[in-house]
Amino acid sequence: MKLIVGAGLMLALLLPAAGPALAQKTILSSGNNAMVAPEYAAGPRFQNGLDFMQQKNFAEAAKAFQDVIDHDDRNANANYMMGVAQIGLNDLVRAGNYLRVAVKSNPKLVDAHVKLGYVEAKLGNADAAKEQRAALEKMDKACK
Repeated sequence: MKLIVGAGLMLALLLPAAGPALAQKTILSSGNNAMVAPEYAAGPRFQNGLDFMQQKNFAEAAKAFQDVIDHDDRNANANYMMGVAQIGLNDLVRAGNYLRVAVKSNPKLVDAHVKLGYVEAKLGNADAAKEQRAALEKMDKACK
């Protein structure tokens, strides 16, 4: 009994010091598409970025997501959100760059494919937009 209580106390003391690496996972949702964010994405800078996005403060959101990307440049969720922030800033070229990293890092990130297809179409890249549509159709068929 003392061993169990001692182990529980030790765990309780260690967990708060662990920081973002053991942070509770965040569920990101857009419509019917929910995903679990990586542990670091649940960190304060990612949350700052989400808060700025809700306020439509895309410039500050981009700074926050860039901090996360600087920590992990293949973080699909941070790259996706950075792409969305860039769309909000009307920089479709940069948005496309971040969204491409997002879909490469996590090919099942549906919303990233949708946004990338939109960006490619707006930039006049019809073939690239069709590739995103094909990827979405393939994912849709796999769900049925």
